Amino acid sequence: MKNYYMFIGRNVKKARKAAGMTQEDLAWTLDVSLSTISRLECGRTMVSIERLMEIAQILNVFAGDLLKYDGE
Repeated sequence: MKNYYMFIGRNVKKARKAAGMTQEDLAWTLDVSLSTISRLECGRTMVSIERLMEIAQILNVFAGDLLKYDGE
């Protein structure tokens, strides 16, 4: 399951960078700690589906895009 977390985290990171946001920006917008965003992007934790949908909305991407396996 950890591998699944890792590619979701990579997708969040790519989308965040494409949106021109820092981890701090995303953490502040979501009202979570910076370490939560860092752990998510490194694949060490997972958020709820509701939170993932909120992240997608903030980053202006489809939630399904954050779940896609990119082959890396």
